[in-house]
Amino acid sequence: MALSKLASDTRFMSALDQAKLVRDKKVSALELLDAAIERYEAYNSKINAVNIVWLEHARNLAKRADSKRDDDVSRRATFFGVPTLFKDLHTLYAGQPISNGNKALKAAGYVATRNTVMVDRYIDAGFVPFGRTNSCEWGSLPGRR
Repeated sequence: MALSKLASDTRFMSALDQAKLVRDKKVSALELLDAAIERYEAYNSKINAVNIVWLEHARNLAKRADSKRDDDVSRRATFFGVPTLFKDLHTLYAGQPISNGNKALKAAGYVATRNTVMVDRYIDAGFVPFGRTNSCEWGSLPGRR
């Protein structure tokens, strides 16, 4: 699958450079998010990196960001309009599912009721989260004695 020009151009671009594109009105936050979603859809079936997404919620966040792009507070957010993913490990995001790598928790459809401090800081920095990346169960690592 061939990627769009924006999805290809931003594939390895730093988050700071992506934020500059949004601040300089070369792209909208929604366009940048759609480019990230395009990459997710093109590659995730092969690499299984992303296990939970909330695409419509993220699109609404990006649209809201675009409507506030000229606000002083938004212009000071370092990563304003940049799409991101949270690790599926102790990153509670109110209203969104989390499993911590646990199949039973994922099957139960557990939804966070609050944000962790880290999530609040990402949002305050201007990021637009659209899902979670895989984690081993509860973050445990294989080990031996």
